[in-house]
Amino acid sequence: MLRMCYRLVVGVLLLVSAGVAEQRVSSDYRDYIVRLTPWRTLNGRTSGALVQVRINNGKTLRLLLDTGASGITLDERTARKQPLRDIAEAQVSGVGAADRARLMLASRVQIGELEVADCPVRVMARLATPEADGVIGMDVFQEFRIRLDAGARELRLEAFGERPVRTVDSDHLLFVRARINGKDEGMFLVDTGSAVTTLASDVQWPAMPFHGEMTLGGAGGEVAGTRLAPVSLQVGDWKVLEREPVAVDLTRVSRINGVKVAGILGYSVLSRGPVVFNYRDRLVELGSR
Repeated sequence: MLRMCYRLVVGVLLLVSAGVAEQRVSSDYRDYIVRLTPWRTLNGRTSGALVQVRINNGKTLRLLLDTGASGITLDERTARKQPLRDIAEAQVSGVGAADRARLMLASRVQIGELEVADCPVRVMARLATPEADGVIGMDVFQEFRIRLDAGARELRLEAFGERPVRTVDSDHLLFVRARINGKDEGMFLVDTGSAVTTLASDVQWPAMPFHGEMTLGGAGGEVAGTRLAPVSLQVGDWKVLEREPVAVDLTRVSRINGVKVAGILGYSVLSRGPVVFNYRDRLVELGSR
């Protein structure tokens, strides 16, 4: 029986305790380019993108870029070396079980030439991010139109003509409606922090051959999955073949977000072409040029 280990989702992060200062861009509001490096998991495959970040003038950290997360998330060992202000208790929820965390505050975060003030930092006992120091949510850049180009290894931050008002933490997730094999469709979470693309095992998809069982690492521990035969995905006019989809129980993710989640578009497909994220208008443009 085939068993493999991937990181699926570091977390669909939910803030339980309020009272955090509002995060804001403190450097000039203009266009920026953030350089990315590949995140390679223990099996050697590229499973995501890393961003170099400095917190409160500390050492440079390598954080995984994750649209399924909010703010910055670190493990306890890394966080102890950072000058952070403790705020409250928080909770991290995802595909696995919920886990407790501490909510802290970074007064200054540097990402290349970009500086962000009052950025929330969640601290967990452990994170399933080998070869990375933690996770950075795409919503850290939400005051910009964000263009992810994995092939060019860059994140382009394009300033709007009028600076947008920052949204609240609960709005950090982005969903698109995707069609499977030209027929069935449903709401898919867009998650650059997920190494693989998944289909919800509780959805009545047409019979699909399976290629063995898998073990995936999530925010709350390991999650069982089933490797499926290749499927075609279509979002609007954008089409892609996912060669190694995985069926996973996503009922918890659906319950947390109040929407039936049919699957997760992971880095395995989001890295195929440029993707634009627009938190101001709640839009995702796949294959955008």
